[in-house]
Parts: sequence; C-alpha cells; structure tokens
Amino acid sequence: MKFIEAKNLYSQNRTITLTSTGKVTVIPDIATVSFDIVKEGKQVSDISNETNKAMQAVIDYLKKEGVNSKDIKTSQYNISQTYEDKCIYGSEGVTSSIYPPSKTCSSKVSGYKITQSVSVKIRDFKKIDAIIGNLTSLGVNQMSNLNFGIDDSEVLQNQAKIEAINQIKEKAKILSASTGIRLGRIIAINEASAYNYGGYGYADSAMLKSSVPASVPAPIEPGSQDVSQTVSITYEIK
Repeated sequence: MKFIEAKNLYSQNRTITLTSTGKVTVIPDIATVSFDIVKEGKQVSDISNETNKAMQAVIDYLKKEGVNSKDIKTSQYNISQTYEDKCIYGSEGVTSSIYPPSKTCSSKVSGYKITQSVSVKIRDFKKIDAIIGNLTSLGVNQMSNLNFGIDDSEVLQNQAKIEAINQIKEKAKILSASTGIRLGRIIAINEASAYNYGGYGYADSAMLKSSVPASVPAPIEPGSQDVSQTVSITYEIK
C-alpha cells in the first residue's frame, strides 16, 4: 500500500507548464476626459451655487451633444478652506542694521474652495475637439489628459484567451512529437490580462484659462490598442 502511494505521489510531481500570450489589436471606441470646475470665495453657499449652476450647464451641453447620461459621472465634490499668511514685523528692541527685524507669521482662514470633477465618455470621436473647446466657455477651468479605451473589453479578452490556448495546444503537440513526452490531464490553468492603452494630451489648466474654440478642428487619432491574455496550463506527464 505504501508503495502505491509513493508511486502516485511521484506521478503527481511529474508535470510541465506551457505558457503563451494571445493578442487582439483593436481600434478604441470610447474617449474619456476628466474636467473640473473650481471656484473660490468667502461664503460656501455662494460658490456652491456658482459651481452647481456651471456644472449643470456643462451637463446640459454634453447631453445636447449626444453624450448619454450613463457616460457622465461625477468623480469628486470637494470643499476645502483657503488660508492667507499674516506676518508682523518687529525690531524687538534691536535697532542695529546688522540684525534684521523679527518676523512672526500666522495663517488664518480666508475663504473656501469648491472643486467639482466629472468624467465623460465620448463615443463620437468627431465631436471630441468641439466638446472640449466649448467646455471652457461654460466654466471648466481644469482638464486632464484625453484617453482612449475599449468599452466592452470582455469579448476581446476571451478572443485573446482562446488564441493563447490554441497556441499552447500547438506547443504541446510539438513537444510530444519532438521529445516523446506524453501529456496527460490538465492540472492547473492560470491567466493574466494586459492592456496597452493610448492617450492624447489635450490641455492643462493654464492653457484652458486663455483658450478659445479653434476654427480648424484638431486632428485627433485614437490609434490602436492591444488586448493581451497570457495563459499558463500545467499538464501531467504520463
């Protein structure tokens, strides 16, 4: 009985792992841009009303341009205090020019800042330039990079996974034919996904403050993206 158990253990330890990566190259179908409306003032209620009014105008404009409600997402609403430093200079009894007057500084609350952030998916790439350009006139004063992506990546993941598995099957056939190794049942399967995302730098806050809609649209090209799936299959060696 002990001999049989040892034999089974020896068989279980005789394994080989084959790994392959399947890749699918596609054209992105969504563009994502995040932007902020930032306002400062003395009273929270005043700047809150201002930012809410401006953001509502932005959302109404996006919907008018065909952006679906499900593609508009509030990502941040933040209220913070602003401070100013007040410094008092005094000689402390020292009148010599060798010793500069002492300085005592303290900070006090000077007002408040509200930041509203929104992330938007744009599906009609022909409208990207016009939409981003018009957002500045509606109160948007900060904007992050424009990124391209794939809306439904699961289907592409499965395609890449199937390609990787087929490659492993072919590797297994070649291995058996060239070495005489007989592969048995599958012991384990592991997988990992990877994406090669593209991006397009559009404008930062400094540029937005002085920007105006261009008469000639910017040539925005999404390029292509790779969806990769790496699969490792561990076989039992007979």
